Amino acid sequence: MFNGLKMDDNIRFSKTTSKNEDFITLVAALDQSLWESYPELKSDYWGNNILEINPNVVVMYRDNKAVACGCFKKKGKDAIEIKRMFVLPEARGNGFAQNILQELEQWGVELGFSFSVLETLY
Repeated sequence: MFNGLKMDDNIRFSKTTSKNEDFITLVAALDQSLWESYPELKSDYWGNNILEINPNVVVMYRDNKAVACGCFKKKGKDAIEIKRMFVLPEARGNGFAQNILQELEQWGVELGFSFSVLETLY
């Protein structure tokens, strides 16, 4: 078992950057999902919705297909802010978001951070 997954699930995690093509594709799907779910917010948030250069990205693969992602950035001296959490609709219900969050938090601890923050729209 690894973060609640069986090894035969053919799951792997990749620590990468925001330049990773699979991450960029997943974030585009995230954005599309957000705008479809909250069209009234698009005009308020679209200008701020820029994919920043980020060295702290995790992409999760199942059967060599990118199915989930997340990243973090520094938020204060001891904290990280979790960003861009997303799981493809067809991969939901398997605990992958929890696995991504665990990977991000563990990485944050390895870098010396003590807290994580996750902000949501509602």
